[in-house]
Amino acid sequence: MKRIFTFFIFIILFLVNTVYAQSIYKIELNGGRITSSWENKLLPNWDTGWSFGITASKQIKSEIELISSFSFQNFKFQSDRVQFPPTLAILGYFQKVSYGENSNVYNFSFGVKLLSPANKISTFISFSGGIQYINQGKIFITGGSSLSNSKTYLYDNSDRNYIMGFVSIGTGLSFRLMSKINLTAEGKIISTLKDFTTYPNISTGIQYTF
Repeated sequence: MKRIFTFFIFIILFLVNTVYAQSIYKIELNGGRITSSWENKLLPNWDTGWSFGITASKQIKSEIELISSFSFQNFKFQSDRVQFPPTLAILGYFQKVSYGENSNVYNFSFGVKLLSPANKISTFISFSGGIQYINQGKIFITGGSSLSNSKTYLYDNSDRNYIMGFVSIGTGLSFRLMSKINLTAEGKIISTLKDFTTYPNISTGIQYTF
């Protein structure tokens, strides 16, 4: 995980030092609330958590910016979402969740942001796409025919790692706190390119203009 995080940070810093060199650009740190999926498909046994990210942007026109970003998303494990086959109870077997880990998503994207004319408070719309690396947490189940004849094992479809593409659209506000510092708030809908599973991300951030 640390290698992936370092790799994405390196790419962002590389863009800042090359593509953005000698140009007006912005760096933003943001974080907020995130939910795994409205359809409960992306991470069916995990739900509302938090996200933290860094975004670098370059203003190519007064109302258009190119953006690149990396975010880390942490989803909380929900034991009540784990479903067991009902036939096991009929046969006299029991199963219960003994422990579960949170799941993490590493999200890297490029896009464009359209801004309203610069004022104390301005609005914007963002469009982006990229890849995300999903690390599902482990789920451990205890089960058997009786308490004295039970065992704990790794639940199926947990502890998986995979990569998928995504697109997103967002809208938000930017409040000029000082000449080079803005506060931002954004609501974003993220949709995976596999089954078009969508989930929302609401975040706030602080932005510095060079």
